[in-house]
Amino acid sequence: MIELRPNSIVIVDDINSAIMTEILRYIYTEQVSGIDNFAPKLIYGAVKYELDGLKELCGAAMIKNLSVINAVDYIVLANMSILRIC
Repeated sequence: MIELRPNSIVIVDDINSAIMTEILRYIYTEQVSGIDNFAPKLIYGAVKYELDGLKELCGAAMIKNLSVINAVDYIVLANMSILRIC
């Protein structure tokens, strides 16, 4: 794996920098700033990096903000998360 080589650079191109900043904040502090705004995007990273606690935080934030307008988007995210885990 490339990240095992000294002085290697790992490029993450499927998560934007603001979301990655929050993922790293969670890894180091177990806190997320503005989770209500980022939860649908953060959950992708939480699944990708197997951060169960972050998945729970995102799920709780998404449930709190669930509405008729975003319900279908949340169902699609849930299906994507399930498929990625299996």
